[in-house]
Amino acid sequence: MIPPGASSSGGRLRDPREAAAQLRQQLALHWPGRVYQGDSRGLSVLSISPELTVWCDGQDFFWRELEGRPVRHPAADPVTAAVRVARRIQQLTGGPERPPGGGRAS
Repeated sequence: MIPPGASSSGGRLRDPREAAAQLRQQLALHWPGRVYQGDSRGLSVLSISPELTVWCDGQDFFWRELEGRPVRHPAADPVTAAVRVARRIQQLTGGPERPPGGGRAS
């Protein structure tokens, strides 16, 4: 597991595919649903639900909060980004997020 705030790139521009894959891995600790990843040159996208897509350009993750407000989070920190995305999923679904460690929330 990657510790919060850790970066394998030292804050530099990362490969968006690697950053998105790490976000997917971290998100799986908080949310049991399927996440689909698509990659192209310089951009990766995680399709989480019809209402939530996360983009990565190698420097930042991007998604939209309620009311459509754009959110930006450093790609060097997939751990915290996963927690924030899991909260957004919970807002959309009304379901519980999975607590750290993989158990189900009550």
